[in-house]
Amino acid sequence: MALDLFSLDASPLSLKKNDIVGFNATKVSSSQVKADFSDKLEQGKVTAVIEQNSLKQLEIGSPGKTDPRTEAGSYPSDLFFMSKQSDKVSSGSVVIDGVSFSNTEFKACNDLMLQCRQDLRVKPFWDYEDYAKQSLVQSAVDTFAKNNLSSDQASVLNKAFSGYLEALSDYNKSNLENGNIAASDFSDQVPYYDKFTVMTQKEADTFNQAFSENGFFKSNFKAGTKTVLQQATNQDLVAKMQTLFASLDLNDDDAVNQSVSAYQKLIEPVFSALNGKQGAYSSARNSADSLKQLAKSYRNMISAHIDVRA
Repeated sequence: MALDLFSLDASPLSLKKNDIVGFNATKVSSSQVKADFSDKLEQGKVTAVIEQNSLKQLEIGSPGKTDPRTEAGSYPSDLFFMSKQSDKVSSGSVVIDGVSFSNTEFKACNDLMLQCRQDLRVKPFWDYEDYAKQSLVQSAVDTFAKNNLSSDQASVLNKAFSGYLEALSDYNKSNLENGNIAASDFSDQVPYYDKFTVMTQKEADTFNQAFSENGFFKSNFKAGTKTVLQQATNQDLVAKMQTLFASLDLNDDDAVNQSVSAYQKLIEPVFSALNGKQGAYSSARNSADSLKQLAKSYRNMISAHIDVRA
């Protein structure tokens, strides 16, 4: 069964007032985003990038849905991504894609996939840090599966996670193929962001009001205003960043630090092109630090479940 990012049981759109939208880190109020953009977000016609939050909290399944088990009693691997599954594995074991998981094994996998869901949110467009984070989280899943599961169980978990990444990628591609998106003529940003969107009058009014609400300088966006789309488009740079964190041993502090330092050097020119040289170093350092903390959190989670099969 294909993993559906926007199943019927998805939670309501939840955005905080200071969530960042994807052109030059401009901030807008959540109420205006909900009012003016939610319909476009759901239709995949996105002209503003919502960072640091999911469009919808992912939930698999829906109330009243028929039991997803096969005749053999096996659940699809979507079960890993569902919250509140204790009733299905309260005792004994659960069979997923034909492979048996004990209560303890399933809970550990469920906890890990829910954390992956939290860290790799459903977003219409992906920036460079998103791709680096994806690679790092993939390494965490690989490490967990290798250290804590049988080969058959690891195969099921890795296939489930790959399905989630594929669904995220498909959603990203669908948004790039829709909406008011064109090749950018902002020469400074083109090496890293070669797409822009064009505002409608309603969108321009939204951002003008949001700037005022958040205490920024007075803006005067108009219909036709071009905005840089923070979708990473330099594929060579994306590949380099992903390679840094691919197959990374999260227990090796030196390896983690080396990858993070190399990432910081790669991302600094991106921040410089987007917002100017001033502050680019600190922005790159903050981005690198967030990945370092992410690696640490997954290492701790993996360590906590190291004896899951004991």
